[in-house]
Amino acid sequence: MAENKFKIAVLATPDLVYNEGKGALSNQYKRKVEVADCQGSVDIDFCLKDKTVGKNQCRWDYAIGSNNQSYFVEIHSADTKNIDEVTKKAYWLKSWLKTSAQKLDEIKHLPFYWVATSGIDIRNRNKMAKLATLNVKLESSPFVIKA
Repeated sequence: MAENKFKIAVLATPDLVYNEGKGALSNQYKRKVEVADCQGSVDIDFCLKDKTVGKNQCRWDYAIGSNNQSYFVEIHSADTKNIDEVTKKAYWLKSWLKTSAQKLDEIKHLPFYWVATSGIDIRNRNKMAKLATLNVKLESSPFVIKA
């Protein structure tokens, strides 16, 4: 069996809990993401909510492993009013990967994905352009990760 780089990276990252398949995703979100070759998942938000690196922060939701890469997925409402919050989460994610999750950072897949919980109603192109500079791409659901 091939080495699971995602699992190795998660286990090397303090405070994270590795889950088989899409096990880390809440039941309401499992259908929002389809993964051809799922090598595991992590609920970053839940794992770090009470930890120093995440407490009182706008944390990204999930990391999902596929094809020995880490896909970072934020499942969130996609209205203009949500752009600032997702931007804060993207800044937090980039910083956390560099300082606390280097192994995940080494195998990250860009862009980071913002998956809409339902429809998309974005009317501020300037703010969306800022997200693009952070390598955040907005996707409708279900978001498909192909191997």
